[in-house]
Amino acid sequence: MPSVHPLNIAMVTDSGFLCEETMYLGELKKEMNTRGIKVNLLPLMDRPWSTLEGKLSIQRFLKTAFLIPMIRNCDIVHVQFTFPMGLTLSLLKNAHGKPVIIHTHGDDVFVVQSAGIGFRRYFLGRLMTKMAWKTASRIIAVCKRAETEIWKTGVPLSKISVLYNGVNESFFRRKSLQDNKYAFVRENSEFVFLSVGGLKAVKNQVRLLTAFSLYTKGSDRKSRLVVCGSGQLGNTLHGLAHKLKITDKVVFPGKVPHNEMPYLYSVADAFILPSLHEAHPWSILEAMSCELPVAASKVGGIPETLDNEKLLINPWDVEDIHRAMRFLAEDPKRSRAIGAQNRKIVLAKFTLKRHAAQLQSIYQTM
Repeated sequence: MPSVHPLNIAMVTDSGFLCEETMYLGELKKEMNTRGIKVNLLPLMDRPWSTLEGKLSIQRFLKTAFLIPMIRNCDIVHVQFTFPMGLTLSLLKNAHGKPVIIHTHGDDVFVVQSAGIGFRRYFLGRLMTKMAWKTASRIIAVCKRAETEIWKTGVPLSKISVLYNGVNESFFRRKSLQDNKYAFVRENSEFVFLSVGGLKAVKNQVRLLTAFSLYTKGSDRKSRLVVCGSGQLGNTLHGLAHKLKITDKVVFPGKVPHNEMPYLYSVADAFILPSLHEAHPWSILEAMSCELPVAASKVGGIPETLDNEKLLINPWDVEDIHRAMRFLAEDPKRSRAIGAQNRKIVLAKFTLKRHAAQLQSIYQTM
């Protein structure tokens, strides 16, 4: 898009936490600024996007519409997630007169019907998503598999851009254990597994704890599992750990401030993410950047990031999660080598700078 002034981007989201200093949008704004692109962060709500649960929130549509006066002076509207903001601002293009990019992230693309996951599992969700993608100027998919799912709805490939997530590799790097407030998790532990994510069904921590219980019964090594996050399953998971008799081997640190996450990654020996659904999760990129070997579910864009088949998990199979844990722990030297290679993969493919450069190219075609 030809312009005589620096690009001015209205970055719209209803996930306010993404705007925090070390989080994706906070970091992206700083990086884009170094490229002469002004990013105005417009968080509508300080809570994450959520799927329809049998009702529509008219209030959310109205609040999105009220953003129009704030985006009239920008060049491009870049919306995180399809619903409700992407849909609303795409349909109202005639009112604000700006091209709209809808940046999809996962639940607005993928569906796991049996687990009740995904906005498009509803007929109304499929209808509204298709309408949003049809009227948007461009769609961003965070992985090739998401691109395929979007294309299947009738959106031409020429309208879809694949843009993998990226992390700040200078921030996410291995830290010394000295003066590390999370070093306590290594006490009396020879091997530490770490999993990061909200404590909810989609992250599959119930099967993870069950698999870890199997691992502890079959190993003489003193091991520990750190389950980082907060959410509605907190009490359930504590109760399950007690039932499985692994309470002394599982640590629940709660929600760790994002600016402290490199220290938490640095006390672990391996990272494991057995989610039922993901698109291209930042957590595995952060762990990889901190030189951790990673085992994760064979879903979404994860197989496009991890190239070791032995570290790809069937998340529905407890024994397969158990198998991956054994593989990670049985040869620490091999695991450290995998972790070092993961850091190289991030530097080559998944840095925030690379992500921003590709996003800049997308902006310049609008």
